[in-house]
Amino acid sequence: MKEIDDPRAKLLWRLVDRRLKIDRPTVVGITGSLAKTSTKEAVGQMYRVRFPGQVRVGFGNLNTYLGVPLAIFGFQLDFYHRPPGRWAWGAILAQAIWRSIFDRLPKYLILELGADRPGDIAAIVGHLPLDIAVITAVGPAHLENYPSIDRIAQEKGQILTALKPSGRGLVGPVDKYWPLYRRLAGRRPLVHVKSPLENISQAISLQIGQEIGLSQDQITETLSNQERPPGRFNLRTIGSYLVLDDSYNANPLSMRAAINKLSELPGSRKGALVGEMRELGPQAARFHRQIGRQLRSVAQLVVGVGELAKHYRPDRWFSSSQELAGELLAILEDGDTILVKGSRAAKMEKIVDAIEQNV
Repeated sequence: MKEIDDPRAKLLWRLVDRRLKIDRPTVVGITGSLAKTSTKEAVGQMYRVRFPGQVRVGFGNLNTYLGVPLAIFGFQLDFYHRPPGRWAWGAILAQAIWRSIFDRLPKYLILELGADRPGDIAAIVGHLPLDIAVITAVGPAHLENYPSIDRIAQEKGQILTALKPSGRGLVGPVDKYWPLYRRLAGRRPLVHVKSPLENISQAISLQIGQEIGLSQDQITETLSNQERPPGRFNLRTIGSYLVLDDSYNANPLSMRAAINKLSELPGSRKGALVGEMRELGPQAARFHRQIGRQLRSVAQLVVGVGELAKHYRPDRWFSSSQELAGELLAILEDGDTILVKGSRAAKMEKIVDAIEQNV
């Protein structure tokens, strides 16, 4: 695979391997088709409360074979919005070498592991003996690169094979795949954290908070003060609108979670401003039709963005988020409760920005 053969990644992992052997930190790895980053941040906050000054949480979504070693060394890089240029990589690699020699790793590492293609998880955990392995949920994501959801489940499950003999695993609402994950975990303990999709990050972090010795009061306070990453299930009041900003990315599983949350919110009129879902392969149209039916069962207004979003059968359709942004005032009504969501390519964060600018 291209990234695994990347000489930058090879160098970074060589440096990380050495540092892990010296410092022997406790490592928590988190993967899944839903809420990886939110769960990582929530779990990280639990550890920070319990072990102040001893925790590193991987920055943003540095979750690939190239990104995870950068997260381990504490880099704060945004590959989506500000990807490093060719010349910047020289400085990054030099700094990584410096840190690998002179900086000890913190006692606890909380890391997010992504799986865009078959073999991604196995490649990463081949370097990472895990104390805790978490699978949030499994669903259709990156189906352009996987033949089925079952194959995605197997890919995610590789994280359990990296558990130390003393390690333990936690999996969310993955009932269909529980036997598979039980087998992959072997003799190591595996906890099934059953929770609605929209609450999975809180449920898993609560479970881990209990396991590491936090009191119920500490857990409750930590969860109530938890700030979600930008564009990920953030509920905001903007002018007269109540906005569920889940604009960072989308797949059918995360769409279902967002629709469930929208159904619980107050408001006399609910609207869904939803971009297309990318990387779903030959079944993309079917998935969009399914989500469209769910959207219309909750929202009185459905607005689609992007070619595939036509399959939502929306009330209004726009070719781009920029085009929709110019029409927002004609579409929204005072007091609307609004879901904003879509794949990265749809750039639905522009809609949230436009709402802020128009209030």
